[in-house]
Amino acid sequence: MRFLVFIITLLCLPTVFAAAQLDARLSQYQVGIGETLELYVTLSQPDSNVVSEPDVSVLQDVLNIYSRNTSQSTQIINGRRSQEVTWTYQVEPLKQGELDIPSIRLNTASGVLSTQPLKLQVSRAGAPRQDGTELQVEVSNQQPYLYEPVHIKLRLTHLGDLRNPEPMMPNTGVVVEQISHMSAKKDVVNGRAVIVHEIEYLLTPMQSGAIDLGMIRMRASKQDRNSRNGQFGGLFSFNAYKQITVVAEPISLDVQMPSPSQIQSWLPLLNLKLDATWESDVEQTVTVGVPLIRTIKVIAAGMGGQPFPDLEQLITNNSDFRIRYSKPEVERKLLANTTIPATYITQTLSIIPLQVGEVTIPTFKMPWWDVNEKQMAWAEIPAQTLTVQANPNAIPTPQAITAPMAIQQVPSASQTIIQVQQVHRLSQIQFSLLGLSVIALIIALFQSWWKQRTPQTNAQTEANDHKTLSKKQFKQRLSNTLTPLHVQQLLQQFAHEQWQLPKNSALGQIGKTMQQQLTGGDELADLLKVLEKTLYAEQADFDLAQWKQSWLKTWQQARPISKVAQSAPPSIGSLNPV
Repeated sequence: MRFLVFIITLLCLPTVFAAAQLDARLSQYQVGIGETLELYVTLSQPDSNVVSEPDVSVLQDVLNIYSRNTSQSTQIINGRRSQEVTWTYQVEPLKQGELDIPSIRLNTASGVLSTQPLKLQVSRAGAPRQDGTELQVEVSNQQPYLYEPVHIKLRLTHLGDLRNPEPMMPNTGVVVEQISHMSAKKDVVNGRAVIVHEIEYLLTPMQSGAIDLGMIRMRASKQDRNSRNGQFGGLFSFNAYKQITVVAEPISLDVQMPSPSQIQSWLPLLNLKLDATWESDVEQTVTVGVPLIRTIKVIAAGMGGQPFPDLEQLITNNSDFRIRYSKPEVERKLLANTTIPATYITQTLSIIPLQVGEVTIPTFKMPWWDVNEKQMAWAEIPAQTLTVQANPNAIPTPQAITAPMAIQQVPSASQTIIQVQQVHRLSQIQFSLLGLSVIALIIALFQSWWKQRTPQTNAQTEANDHKTLSKKQFKQRLSNTLTPLHVQQLLQQFAHEQWQLPKNSALGQIGKTMQQQLTGGDELADLLKVLEKTLYAEQADFDLAQWKQSWLKTWQQARPISKVAQSAPPSIGSLNPV
């Protein structure tokens, strides 16, 4: 009887003596170089709570491991209970061809367990994937001139099981600007209904020679069919998604360098327009010493992300007039109904005539390179001659007043007395003129203020429309960001509003600007490098919360560098910036 009870007990509890087993599998067995996939290591029927980790050091020669996740599950089917512990690794193959994935070992209470070796077929970058997903890159010009922008279009085709595609653009040797939003449309390719996502960027080469842009990637979320979440259906079932990386074929640029005689004025454009207006009527006679406000507007069509030449270098002071410049207003946007980028610049000058007579404002000329005609061109504002009169409100000098009296003869004492009375009378006139001059000066200052008030008000309105981030708002928004990509976008917006950098500036460029503008900029630049490595999947152990805490601590202590310590205003950069 006891033997029968023992047999029944064994039949009811079959898992008590089940042996532990370690298995490994891949999410897919054919990928392209540069793409990511999942490696699952599963321990079945663990003896107790697992405290050790699988030894994945044997994978370092064939796979790059980005992240690890652990999950446990328990199932009871027909009274039979089973347990599993699964380690999920996001990996990327390091080589092309057929890779041998070696056995992975795990120390357990019952001994050392090993997985079976696996094989992974790795094809060239951009090759069609098994799931029908493909990323194509179209480059408008692979042999541009220095600073000549290049249009790059990314086209992602898939069967409809991808979510939230996110491009990963290179930023080495180029300035990247996004010029379109991600679009999505349905299409039919090879008889299959697919979804096509497209997005376009502008790349400005900042150095001459060969620039290897490498493999352009796009990350997205794909339904994880290996996940056990929701496979039993019911009220609490849901679909699990995993992150995948799709890679396009490598691309490169062969950047042409201008001739040495053109380097100083190198500005490749499709077109350049200059326009100048005066606030007052300069066709009439103007007054010496009274400022004349002139506004110069520039439209540089087809300009890349490099700094625009300094307009102050094109016209300078001389003995006839003095010039004062305000800070130019710069705006980057696309020409109407096109994908052609343009830089709009508004520069206000205060020109003060210093001489009476004919004063000529010289021709305002700017050289540029016509990328269509492959030749140098010039845009100019013609010279203009002003007729300058003396200021009627100027105070006469004592010499001018007493000079007529100096030529009078003084034959007698009575005439001397009369002369003294005349000098005294002229002194009263001088005081009267002084009072009138003060009143006239007040009126002139008021008129000048009133004329400048409208454009200043408009500039303030435009600034308010842009909703410039304050330092407090920047800290608050940074604290609420959830992903490294959102942090990058916030930093790009702040740098654009604070230092007029392109809206899609690379993190490296923002770091260099912070080094020039802020104390503690070196530490901020180092933090940006860490963020950049994370965005491009070069650093896996990234703690976003700790990074934001370090950033805010350093940012709180940062102060603007004094104007004396700052360098000169930005002009055309060197041909091969570091």
